[in-house]
Amino acid sequence: MKNILLTLLVCGGFGVFAEELTFVCDDVNSSSDMPQSLLVNTKKSYLIFFKNKFDIYVNDETLIMSRHQDNESHEIVEIDKVSGWLKYFMIEPFDTSGVYKCTKQSRLMQ
Repeated sequence: MKNILLTLLVCGGFGVFAEELTFVCDDVNSSSDMPQSLLVNTKKSYLIFFKNKFDIYVNDETLIMSRHQDNESHEIVEIDKVSGWLKYFMIEPFDTSGVYKCTKQSRLMQ
């Protein structure tokens, strides 16, 4: 019985480290009422923003930095974990950036 309990605790404990967080992000420089969705998966080290998958290369106590690069674009997302501010940069094919304020949101569908 103790072995079964120990196995459940050890195997079940790995789920604690698997985190998928969802956010709604508003562009602070736009009059658009349409927010952007942000999904962050800390276990698999990626995030999804503007329907693109970004690889996380920095994930410390206060900051997440990620990049998306393919044949058509090169983009960077930086997230301040404390304040909820997100900075988005598109480097290619044209130079653009944006600042967003993100708030935690639960998923509507699984």
